[in-house]
Amino acid sequence: MAKTISKKDIIEHIRDEFGYTKKDATNIVNEIFDYITGTLKEGLNSGEDVKIMIKFFGTFFTTSKKGQKKFNPHTRQFMLTKTKRVVKFKRSSSLSSN
Repeated sequence: MAKTISKKDIIEHIRDEFGYTKKDATNIVNEIFDYITGTLKEGLNSGEDVKIMIKFFGTFFTTSKKGQKKFNPHTRQFMLTKTKRVVKFKRSSSLSSN
């Protein structure tokens, strides 16, 4: 069975490991996630490429995804979707199983 770690688990770990209050640990975790998501959103909205590299974990980055040719079964016609900006993640080599 897969192990799931939630934001709450991260907060509790920081609280227990470093002796912070639950409120302080929550603020720390929220600030980190807000900074990461805010930076990625800026990259999506501005069209510029953004990379957030977290050593021994991986890299979040924004990139453009080309439009694709899709088939609409109701009209029986092909249509081209628009190019869009997306967020991708590449894991660190230290996370590989080998």
